[in-house]
Amino acid sequence: MVGIRGKSKMPPQHPEDIKAAVRKAFGSLAELARQHDVSESVVQTAVSRLQPTGNRIIAAALGYKVHEIWPHLFDEAGNVRRSRPKNASRRSDLTHRQKAVAA
Repeated sequence: MVGIRGKSKMPPQHPEDIKAAVRKAFGSLAELARQHDVSESVVQTAVSRLQPTGNRIIAAALGYKVHEIWPHLFDEAGNVRRSRPKNASRRSDLTHRQKAVAA
């Protein structure tokens, strides 16, 4: 795989910049997906949202770590950042319990 790390000081972080970097190195997102034997939608989704498999494929292909491209999604160890603690209750759970008590 050809990385582009030497061509830019900062990793691309805007979705269009990420797509452009992938296109420069591989021709298309679809070609990158084919080379890694994953669905094209995995790579397309990863450009702008959390899709750990696709995010890791893109980052490795461009010569970066996932947290360098998506610091809001991954910590420095490459683990997915959680917006709330694992054990935090969800609003729907609370509503469900309130309905059960009222009945």
